[in-house]
Amino acid sequence: MHALQARGGLLPPVLIGVCRLAFLGKGSDLMQGLTNLNLQDILALLTPRSPWDYLLYIFLFFALMTLFMQRAGQQTITILLVIVAVGVFVDKVKVLGNCGLEVMLIRVLYFVVPLIVAGLTKNPKSRVPAVIAAVLGLAYTFGTWFFVLQGPSCPRESRDTIVFLPVAARALRLGGRRLRVDLARLGVVESLPR
Repeated sequence: MHALQARGGLLPPVLIGVCRLAFLGKGSDLMQGLTNLNLQDILALLTPRSPWDYLLYIFLFFALMTLFMQRAGQQTITILLVIVAVGVFVDKVKVLGNCGLEVMLIRVLYFVVPLIVAGLTKNPKSRVPAVIAAVLGLAYTFGTWFFVLQGPSCPRESRDTIVFLPVAARALRLGGRRLRVDLARLGVVESLPR
């Protein structure tokens, strides 16, 4: 079975479930609004409004390109990349808001998961889009952390900065080490500096 056929119906039910969970327990008015939700409301939420939104969509394009380049039977990679796609949706609709540790943890997945996928994939042609997605995810994560979360619109909490930096540094170090080993094993590069 082709990879596109294997994943055909997985993403829309997941996104619908995320929408329902987002409005669960927030009052009957929001649940009533969710039942009357139409296509124009969804498109209004997903319309890009800032340069960060465009960067997020470019990242999503490369992540989905990586997803569709995978061979059938790689469930781990499929699950990881679907989690990233759902994370982009959750981030864009601001289900968890725009500030806070929860949002940053979702955004850290934007560069960690593509690096993991680049190391795990059996299709060498999908490594390049995965690495490009990881670089774009890192730019988006760091840029929104530096410019949006540190701005006046977000209250500063010490837990956000203290937790994010070590997690990001460790993920980048582990993902980069794995990619370096894979590139050297494939003979793409002779040796990389440590």
